[in-house]
Amino acid sequence: MVDEEKTTNQNDKELVFSLKYSSCSDVGMRREENQDSYAIFQAGSDRLFVVADGMGGVKGGAIASS
Repeated sequence: MVDEEKTTNQNDKELVFSLKYSSCSDVGMRREENQDSYAIFQAGSDRLFVVADGMGGVKGGAIASS
């Protein structure tokens, strides 16, 4: 898990931004292959979180989610 905190001053007011995030995925009870994918992209202090669910055992589902 990642825990980040950022403090900034705006118009003499102190603002505290805190973000905690983690990831977890499971193959489930009916499949042999986990087709879920995720990514975190960072540019400076900005982040983009992407989650792609698998296709339920469909051929090529792991490729589709990635």
